[in-house]
Amino acid sequence: MRRVVVQALVVVALVSVPAIPVSADREGPLQQQVLIDLDKTSVEVGVGQGFQFSSTIANTGNQPLTSLVAHLNVVSADGSTYVDPEDWSSDRSQYLDTLAPDATWAPSWDVKAVNSGALILYVAVTTASGADEVVASGPLRATVTQLRTIDATGVLPVALAVPAAFVVCFVMARRRRRQLL
Repeated sequence: MRRVVVQALVVVALVSVPAIPVSADREGPLQQQVLIDLDKTSVEVGVGQGFQFSSTIANTGNQPLTSLVAHLNVVSADGSTYVDPEDWSSDRSQYLDTLAPDATWAPSWDVKAVNSGALILYVAVTTASGADEVVASGPLRATVTQLRTIDATGVLPVALAVPAAFVVCFVMARRRRRQLL
């Protein structure tokens, strides 16, 4: 009997709770007004090398947007690369007071590759006013390769030639010394 009462109360509680919309189903003013494009879709660099790209943030609406924040994000595409975004760019947030209707803002981003791997960079825009909306750009896929700093090709001949030259010079110096005595 208790079980039936508890089940009935659970059903009543679940039915009376209003549905909570998933954020992807909601489109607020920011998502309706902001378009973000990147000037590159991919880049290939080596560890330690830097690159730059630009984003274009457009206000497609008929109202000005205020207190915009553009933020650069860096994530590992396959989960195998450790990413600390502060290491990749020291200036990852840029701010704009007002973006007029039909106007664009084009912040650029300086990035330095610190780990090898497959990475995704994107720009997210929100407002500093505390709105619960974020608009993200498409991905910039970065392939970062480990740079080979030492070329071992040809090391063996040098490793043998230097001591051999030293021995030859030493022997010749001894012979010359004996001849002079």
